Amino acid sequence: MPCLENDPHLMRHRPRSLRQLSLSSGFSSRQIQFLYRNFKQECPNGLMTQSAFKNVFVQIFPFGDCTVYSKLLWKMLSRDSSKDSQTSSTLISFEDFLRCLSELLNGNEEEKLTWIFDFYDTDSDGFISAEDMSQTVRSIYALMGSSGQPEVNSDTLHEVCRQLFVKMDVSRQGRINKYDFIQGLRQPFVGEPCIALSLGAFLASNPEELDA
Repeated sequence: MPCLENDPHLMRHRPRSLRQLSLSSGFSSRQIQFLYRNFKQECPNGLMTQSAFKNVFVQIFPFGDCTVYSKLLWKMLSRDSSKDSQTSSTLISFEDFLRCLSELLNGNEEEKLTWIFDFYDTDSDGFISAEDMSQTVRSIYALMGSSGQPEVNSDTLHEVCRQLFVKMDVSRQGRINKYDFIQGLRQPFVGEPCIALSLGAFLASNPEELDA
């Protein structure tokens, strides 16, 4: 079972009160209730595994391949979860899930851009390499699958990643630091809409869409 619901050794996890979650996340009580219902549907015991997390993306993006994207996002979530002594880094609580959404949807511009940098920094070394860039952008396009606009082939995507990396590697050191990456995100990319799509996917989200 993805959520280990039948494991007698796994304690059930109860999230904090609705009021506490609302105050810490910036989401309304209604939004939190909507998110929690969906979270509990997938993981009745209140703790999510990586397998269950991937299943969520399979349902949302049925025409794409979410394997790499969900793995990268899980790494972000489990990294934050490991700071919480109440949960294992191999399990994600509802609070971990909500905190991630809050950073993306309710955070200020700097917080959102920092989150995106951390997501692209796949090996967490404080820099984005050409490989980091390629893996992340390709995972986004694979996730979108046939629903992505515009559709691109492998050669085109390789060139997109190359151009994007060169544009952001201001210091020409073969890696992009956080400052240059964030400054690059704030600049419009002319002539290549799929670049803007890959980098702006998170910023385009609207928390009001979570209302049920």
